[in-house]
Amino acid sequence: MAMPQRPFDVEDFFLNGERRLPCVILADRSGSMDGPKLDALNQGLQVYAEAISADQLALKRVETALVSFGPVQVERDFATLDKLTMPHLDCGGVTPMGEAVNKALDLLEARQQQYKANGIGSYNSWLWLITDGLPTDEWTAAAARLRSLDAQKKVMAFTIGVDDADTDCLKEFSTKPPMMLKETRFVELFEFISKLMTQVSNSRPGDRIPIPNQNVENFAEVCA
Repeated sequence: MAMPQRPFDVEDFFLNGERRLPCVILADRSGSMDGPKLDALNQGLQVYAEAISADQLALKRVETALVSFGPVQVERDFATLDKLTMPHLDCGGVTPMGEAVNKALDLLEARQQQYKANGIGSYNSWLWLITDGLPTDEWTAAAARLRSLDAQKKVMAFTIGVDDADTDCLKEFSTKPPMMLKETRFVELFEFISKLMTQVSNSRPGDRIPIPNQNVENFAEVCA
C-alpha cells in the first residue's frame, strides 16, 4: 500500500527536527539600483549562501527567504541553504517599500505558525531591509507594524541604506539605527549578516549574541 505523500515542509520537518531561525532579506531592485550596486548586491547574496552553508548547524537551522521590491516579488520562499539557490536579481520599477515590508512580515508570521503546527522550535525572526531610495507607496503603517514587532523582540529588524537612502525614513522601520553602506560593500555586509546568523543558530534562545569580529565600521556608517 502506497504511503500518503506529505507536503514538502512537513517532509522537511520530519527529516530535520532542528530548531529554525527564519530570516528574510528584503532587497531593493528598483531602477535606481541598476549597475554596480545591483552587481554587488547579487555577489553579496551568493557570499551569504556560501557562508551559511559552511557551518553544519547553521545549514540545518537558518531558513532564508528573499523578497525583492520594484515590484514586490518573493524570489525565494523559506528554505535551509542546502535547498535554496540565490537568484540573479534584475532591476525594474519603483520602490514599494511598504508593500514589501508587509509581504515579508506576512511570510515570517506564516512560517512561525508552520513551525508551531509541526512541533518545531524556533528563534525570533530576523529581517534585513536594504534600499537606496525613498518609498513610492504608502509605507507608514508597514513601518509602524515592523517597528512594533522589533520593539517586542518578535522580529529583529535591521535597515541598510545605500547611496541616497533617507535615513530619517529608515529610522521609522526599526528601533535600531540604520546602517549606511559605504560605496557598494555588499560582500562585507553579507559576510557580517552570515556570521551573525551563524552565531544565533549556534546559540540557545535567550543567549546574548556578541557582534561578529568583523567591525561594522569597516563597511557601513551607523546613523544615530
